[in-house]
Amino acid sequence: MKLIEVIADIGSFSEEDTIYVAEPWSTEALAVVSPEPQDGGLPDAARVGGMEYFLEVAIAKDFLADLKRLKSIEFSTDEAKTKRLIHYAINDA
Repeated sequence: MKLIEVIADIGSFSEEDTIYVAEPWSTEALAVVSPEPQDGGLPDAARVGGMEYFLEVAIAKDFLADLKRLKSIEFSTDEAKTKRLIHYAINDA
């Protein structure tokens, strides 16, 4: 699954899950959503796919809800939302 697809369907994921993404992070980067292993580290699917921790689903949902409240056309597409979330994950999370 691509990161943009994860973000487009973010409501279907549990807030207990975590998003893992292959670098370089982009809208088209491969991603997996999975519970974080109890012993830490990466889930098998993320490790095998060469992915790294991106954000918890709960944080992504909160961030996207804040963008929605802005009611800005600038963030009206899944691509724009995903790019802004990447920026947040790199610089602010």
